[in-house]
Amino acid sequence: ASDEAMRIDSDGKVGIGTNAPAEILEVVSDSDPTILIRPVTVDSANSGKISYRENAGGTTGVDLRYDGANNKFIIDTSDVTNALVIKRTDGNVGIGTNNPSAKLESYITSGGEKGLRLNSNFSGGNAVDFIPAVVGVSNAGFSIDLAGTNRFVINDGGNVGIGTNNALDKLDVYGSGAVFRNLSD
Repeated sequence: ASDEAMRIDSDGKVGIGTNAPAEILEVVSDSDPTILIRPVTVDSANSGKISYRENAGGTTGVDLRYDGANNKFIIDTSDVTNALVIKRTDGNVGIGTNNPSAKLESYITSGGEKGLRLNSNFSGGNAVDFIPAVVGVSNAGFSIDLAGTNRFVINDGGNVGIGTNNALDKLDVYGSGAVFRNLSD
């Protein structure tokens, strides 16, 4: 029986708990193998990071990091800081924000940016966009676009528009054909 705990083979592959690593680093254990990354200083904002880069010495890529001072797991890209944030204390998830205040918060920085897109892969499928603004009218309010066309808005005054992004009354419906239809069996 071998007492070997770690091996670096002739190909440079490192094995912990195995003497035949299949990848650059392979960790093997009978129960819950864990890799621990922690700073010397408790509750440090820089509590640990794993970086993925597209080339040697490059800056383009993704970082996975933990901010122990603010209790947040963060994914940054080379183009977007705080691309995804998970707060350890309440599980809130933020996209584009470092301080999500709801279970899922998508933060946008310019008018017309989609807060959430639902998309289908069916033949003839559509994208539905939820936008926390009324595009071209106001940064306040809410709108839903279907296949790139605005279909429904609630403006900052609480007026609802269907088929218009400029609702002037409590309910404005624009379009041709029947507005209300009574269907019976």
